[in-house]
Amino acid sequence: MPKAKFREGRGARPEPRTYKFKLGNRKSTQNAHSVSTAELMKMYESGNTPKNKTKIEQVLLKRGIRLGESALTEELTAEE
Repeated sequence: MPKAKFREGRGARPEPRTYKFKLGNRKSTQNAHSVSTAELMKMYESGNTPKNKTKIEQVLLKRGIRLGESALTEELTAEE
């Protein structure tokens, strides 16, 4: 399986680079850390790729945004 390789310069050897929280298919080099928060929220709500939802949730949590908790607290306060 091909790995993402990165070259530092023109004559440099390609070095494998791991992308944590990679979005998309196996050949994609887009990771969730490089995407803006607004775009991540749009991706999460669209639901086109369900396998990316956990990765998006983890990156948003690291940025201080919690998904789902606000909806749960609103339901609890409405019931009381």
